Amino acid sequence: MTNRDSVRKKSTIQESSENFVELVTNNRLKKLYVWMQKFPYPEYRDTSIGFSVINLVPWVLCYGYLIFIINIVRRVIEEKTNGSKELLKMMGMTDCTYWTSTFMNYFIIALITMFITTIIYKVPMKNAVVFLKHTNFVLLFIILSLFMASLILFCLAFSIFFNRPVLAIIALLQQRSFLVCYISLPSGTLMLCGHGNRVFQGHSISYLQGAIGVVLNETMAKR
Repeated sequence: MTNRDSVRKKSTIQESSENFVELVTNNRLKKLYVWMQKFPYPEYRDTSIGFSVINLVPWVLCYGYLIFIINIVRRVIEEKTNGSKELLKMMGMTDCTYWTSTFMNYFIIALITMFITTIIYKVPMKNAVVFLKHTNFVLLFIILSLFMASLILFCLAFSIFFNRPVLAIIALLQQRSFLVCYISLPSGTLMLCGHGNRVFQGHSISYLQGAIGVVLNETMAKR
């Protein structure tokens, strides 16, 4: 049997199966509609060029845990410099146990704060305003917990390259400042980054024009 005969036989079987299903169901099969949406899904997809409550979410996550990550880096480096880590190794603790215990120590605290943050995002505020109205509570909590886990792991990896807590904190603040610069971009620039073909102030722009606008905005901000 050749490949052409095999394909023809399979198509015949498929067509016969479809005819049988239509015969049994009297051709009353329901149509399936598949759709997708972004997550997290705020109350309003498109915010205005001015101030919006949705824009506060990355600011809260960035500034709210600044002291938290500084404390992680400072403690790990101090334990390395004052000999506490070597003392624990002499008592039989392995590196895997040390890093796991340090991670779990801060991750449990982060879970509590993330649970409170999730409640704040889901509970109606003044005038029945909800930050993330159409977002599932459990799924939002899982995503925020994964974010905190990655942030703690980043701090643990970041502390390896330093032997002095002061220098590590300065470098960490510098890294966070660069991150805040991108979060603090004007809403128009964020629109250029994410929606290149959208209409901005009445003019249609391309992805290339949007990228040039972002670069020029960053250059002028540094000056």
